[in-house]
Amino acid sequence: MAGQPDQKKLLRLRRKWIKEGLKHLPHVAGLVASMATGQWAAIPAVLAVWSSDRFKLWIENRFLQRAEKEAKILEKEFQDLLADKAAAEAWAKFLKWQEENKAEVEKSLQALERSLKRQDKKLDQIIERLKSIPGLVLVTNQGKLFELPRLGGFKPAQLIDRPEAGPILEALTGNRLDALLIHGRALAGKSFLALKVAQEWLSQGRPLVFLTSPLNVENWGLLPKEALVIADPDQPEPWTSDLVQHILMSCAARVAFCFRTGDLAKGEWQKDHWPKIRDCFEPWWLADGVKLPPGKRARLRVGVLPEEVVGHIISANLKKVAGASGPTLKPDGRQALTQLLRTGPPDEPTTLLGLCHAFFLAAQRLNEKEISAETVAHIFKARPGLTEEDLTQRIFRQTVSHEEEDVLRVMARWQGFLYAPVVPFIALRAGYQVLCGGDLATTHRYLLERLENAGVVFMQGEDEMYSAWHALQLEVVPDEESGGEKQSWLNKSLAWLEDNIVRSADDSEQGLSRVHTAGDLALRLSEMGQKEETRDLHQALSETFRRLKRSKDWATSANNLGVLLKNLGERAEARKLYEEALDIRRRLAQENPKAYLPGVAMTAHNFGNLLLAEAMWVEAAPLVVEAVTLHALVYSSAPPIFGPRLGASIQLARRLYHSPDFADRVAWLAGLKESLTKAVGESNANTLISHITMPESDFQNLLAQAKPK
Repeated sequence: MAGQPDQKKLLRLRRKWIKEGLKHLPHVAGLVASMATGQWAAIPAVLAVWSSDRFKLWIENRFLQRAEKEAKILEKEFQDLLADKAAAEAWAKFLKWQEENKAEVEKSLQALERSLKRQDKKLDQIIERLKSIPGLVLVTNQGKLFELPRLGGFKPAQLIDRPEAGPILEALTGNRLDALLIHGRALAGKSFLALKVAQEWLSQGRPLVFLTSPLNVENWGLLPKEALVIADPDQPEPWTSDLVQHILMSCAARVAFCFRTGDLAKGEWQKDHWPKIRDCFEPWWLADGVKLPPGKRARLRVGVLPEEVVGHIISANLKKVAGASGPTLKPDGRQALTQLLRTGPPDEPTTLLGLCHAFFLAAQRLNEKEISAETVAHIFKARPGLTEEDLTQRIFRQTVSHEEEDVLRVMARWQGFLYAPVVPFIALRAGYQVLCGGDLATTHRYLLERLENAGVVFMQGEDEMYSAWHALQLEVVPDEESGGEKQSWLNKSLAWLEDNIVRSADDSEQGLSRVHTAGDLALRLSEMGQKEETRDLHQALSETFRRLKRSKDWATSANNLGVLLKNLGERAEARKLYEEALDIRRRLAQENPKAYLPGVAMTAHNFGNLLLAEAMWVEAAPLVVEAVTLHALVYSSAPPIFGPRLGASIQLARRLYHSPDFADRVAWLAGLKESLTKAVGESNANTLISHITMPESDFQNLLAQAKPK
């Protein structure tokens, strides 16, 4: 029928737009506009429908994480869209315009495809280089903060336009600054300043890495030099002076550290490590028109903001926390609050931005209707001689009720065991059940909702991961129980997870998601030293994935359980698990080598390592060949990820080859060389073989030469 869209063309275009739009753009309307080469007039109704807040939010939240599933849902959305008469007419106009401008559209399509391929390749390279690094929160080169799945996240609640941000960015982008140390008191706005710099950095299309915990020492030298790495830990203790000095020597990327100093910093770290870290940087003062850093490494103390800026911050926090129905702030109350936000000795005063947020949280909970100077003094309970620590604790303790403190106490305990700023909901639920006897999913859900609504805690995306708005919110919660009592609480919480989350799981999406979260939790705890304590949970995970017939997941859980049992000395059981996991991963790799060969290499390495520990040279030999060969094969696809693994397998091969009890070393080495030659070529094979056969002294010299200078 004349005037009707070409359904086949419509289907082809729709699929292409879905595929590319979900991968690259905030919403499909943006792709339509790009394809239309900027001629918006032909498609206003389509853009109006597709750019709805609901649809845009839905795409932005999900397009990176669940593209395949969302593509099916989007096709349904598209069909529903065309059922609307106005949208269908607009679509027909667009198809007509497209037909009339066929050459121009085709040219635009080709240009867009080339652009997307370049972006896709670059983004994939960056993500592959970085996503396996522990502590990673954010990475992008597309001008937007994206959270990578499984790694937790940090969602900035507010970005303050501090005067320091511009000069910092100018120095970083102008190659005049390699490393920056931002320091200051708790609540002074260090993270806000870092995030403002990050936002501007990303807007220029540059890659960003945001860390809350340090990387392994060897990984710092692998970060791409074009990236900006921001280290913003809640707790500075892991960031020792030796580590910071190593980073400054080995990291090719620009690095910015944000460290808490002052009264609320940890005493031992501030005494033993802070002076040495501080001395690695030259002071950078932004006052008196001096805006250039003194050298390639500069340190900047976050200080006092002008009263005008503080006034804007007070207004923004009042609106954010209290909303339109909140209390009114009288002029004398504003002035009193401004003065109390300024703290520290006369020579190093600071504006405590975060204390403003906490103040309004407290005022909201106390149902204050009008805030005067008297109200400010009452809430702060201020008096002469009050220390910064006392002042902060008094405010934070008033932001929540005693009942809500129990939720924060559970969150603080989990953070203490996990050494991570985010806590899975299932962990909060288990811990609260053990500590208080209530269920945060049902009878006591209102507590978590109250904390979320008040802005005291927030959930990361759709991953059911929770964190407090500030670390001090958890640090000031009293917890009188001893270390042994907290360990008992952890053990009971893990038992609750085993019985109520893992063993009772079905194969629904939600059930499997929570089992995977329990698996990540168990792995993290075992890495943090809770090996015996997580054994039963690891065992339950393995049995559950077997019951649900999830071969890939079972192989992963069996490999993890095998590592745990080996470390606990139960090698016979570990061997059985490695054998089964290796068999499954080999079968999966036959169907999809790119996806599963790294898993085969890892399990072969672990199994070979176990057999070498038992002096089973002959049995270990083929596994070592498999581990070295496969790690060498996948190395080129992502050197920063597979390089350390290949190095570990070479060390394993050296142990076997140089063992005086291994009688078949000559024949074994010939077989390894043949396998490597087939996989990576003769030249690469010869290099790897030389690394395996050289004497220990030469090998150590080689390692020393390879370390970054």
